[in-house]
Amino acid sequence: MTESFVKIRPENMMAALELLDKIDSIKCRAEVTVDTMTGKINRVVNFEEIKKRWEEYRAEMFYTINSTMGQDSDEGKQVEKFTDLIDKQFTDEPTFRAELSGKLFYDVFFDKYLLGRKLEDEKFEQTFYSFLFDQTPIKTSLTQELSTDEETGLKKISRYISADDQRTKLVNEYGIMKTYKERYQPIIKYSFTQYNYEFYHDILLADDGLPQEIKVNIIEEVKNNIEILVTYRIHRLK
Repeated sequence: MTESFVKIRPENMMAALELLDKIDSIKCRAEVTVDTMTGKINRVVNFEEIKKRWEEYRAEMFYTINSTMGQDSDEGKQVEKFTDLIDKQFTDEPTFRAELSGKLFYDVFFDKYLLGRKLEDEKFEQTFYSFLFDQTPIKTSLTQELSTDEETGLKKISRYISADDQRTKLVNEYGIMKTYKERYQPIIKYSFTQYNYEFYHDILLADDGLPQEIKVNIIEEVKNNIEILVTYRIHRLK
């Protein structure tokens, strides 16, 4: 990542967003190797360099806060609580790798097609993590189908949760209902109805076998009450 521009409302949340953006810019410098069977990340080779960058930025940030707002300021205490959580992500290489691999870009980009192997229609197990309910795991099966994209003529990989797999997915619905009742129901007023999680993932492969375009759509909802829609796109530059 060479450039990033972020905005948020209300504007008093801007400092927190800029901090998250800076952390991501440090993490994206990761140099990785991939597993020869799965195409997933199996090692971050420059982990110590990334950890050092984070520690330097952390020290610089606290120096600025203490200089402008004074030691033991409320702002400083809030930032310290947050950075303590981030510190845990940099504990060691396996912990950092797991955190990095869980991010949407790394999760959808690093895959079997990077290995140049022949792909087939198949089903496989996948664990997702809830956006609405504190990263609650959602264990389900994904259906993978191969076709040719009508518009571009490129090989197309489509992955989705089928209607049958929607009914058999494993999720801690009691925990979701409890969080909904405590966090959302006081605002929305309506009682918990039905939890749904939908996932659609399309990949167009260029002639060299690497992605030309990746599209991801995620819909998570408590039916008729609250919904979050995530649309994510990666496009290869010429």
